[in-house]
Amino acid sequence: MIVRPTDLVMVNTDFKFNGFSINEIEIDLVHVNAGRKKRQKRSDFDADFISKVCIKFFSDRSLKDVGQQWFGDELCLYYKIADFFEEKKYVVVICFCSDKPNTIGVITLYQIKEK
Repeated sequence: MIVRPTDLVMVNTDFKFNGFSINEIEIDLVHVNAGRKKRQKRSDFDADFISKVCIKFFSDRSLKDVGQQWFGDELCLYYKIADFFEEKKYVVVICFCSDKPNTIGVITLYQIKEK
């Protein structure tokens, strides 16, 4: 059984990723905006912005996972992509888990600052 954070934000959607019909995006806004240690705010993304980025980055794509983890009998595959959205470069990390094959979970999103 996969235990998820209790404060996930759910966004309904409709696109294909790796051949699966995705109809929901789970977003961990706390982790996206504050990080694992939650000591300081690092961004101020809302669920609408994050879902738009995810749809652009993952819709109709087939990607190879960058990692995987078993939770009992359930498997989560992790994907990372860097791309441009509204002329800024972002990195998104998502999970795709066997217990919810029509859902992607957003683990983190951050902007890559130009030097």
